[in-house]
This record gives sequence, structure tokens and C-alpha cells, in this order.
Amino acid sequence: MARLRSRIGWLKEGDTNTRLFHRHARHRKKRNFIPKLKDEENILINHEKAASIFDFYSNLIGANSDWSRTVNLDSLDIPRYDRDALDIPFSEEEVLNTIKNLPSDEAPRPHGFTIKFYKTCWAVIKGDLMAVWG
Repeated sequence: MARLRSRIGWLKEGDTNTRLFHRHARHRKKRNFIPKLKDEENILINHEKAASIFDFYSNLIGANSDWSRTVNLDSLDIPRYDRDALDIPFSEEEVLNTIKNLPSDEAPRPHGFTIKFYKTCWAVIKGDLMAVWG
């Protein structure tokens, strides 16, 4: 019950510039603040915390080193693809065929339009879409 009351209180007063909001902000800041650290020799670090954290994780991960072995990708019989074809702009026919092959009754996309919108309004919006995708 107390938790429910606190949520109701937060909904009423939480986002306004009230004492409750500032108390929560100060509490969060205190909880997220790291006042001091100890290094590997158990020595307190007060001021250079960022550098000591960076050094700790750099030592934990390790340094870059050259690999003594290599992989011959040509011997794996992986088919090669023409990557230059990826830079070719989409044709209007490709875009229209893709839109026609998608199901019309799916949920709206993040921008709020369904595929049915694209199918129905293609004649009106194709110039703008091709300017973006072409």
C-alpha cells in the first residue's frame, strides 16, 4: 500500500520542480557517486578515479598483439560477391515489387504507416520515396 501511495505521489508531484523531485535527484546522485577507490595495493584513490578505472580495465582486457597464425580465406571455398552492386541505387520497380510482396495488414511501422498505406498511395508518394532511396 505504501508503495502504491509513493507512485501516486510521484505521478502528482514527481516531474514538477518540487521538493520531492529534488530529494529523488539528490538521492540518485549520492547513490551513483563513487567517492573513492582502492587500487591493487589497497591504496585509496581520491582524485584520479577515471584514469585508475581506465588502467584497471585496460590491464584486465590486455594489450593488442599480433597473431602468429592467419586464415587462408581462399581455401574455404566461400563464394565471392560483387560489393560494388551494393552501391547501385534502387530502381522504382524494385521498391514497388518489394512493397507489393509485403503483407498489408501488419502493425504500423515506427513512423506510424502501414504497408497498406504505401500500396494505396504509391502514385502520390513514389517521387518522395525514390528521392530518399534512389
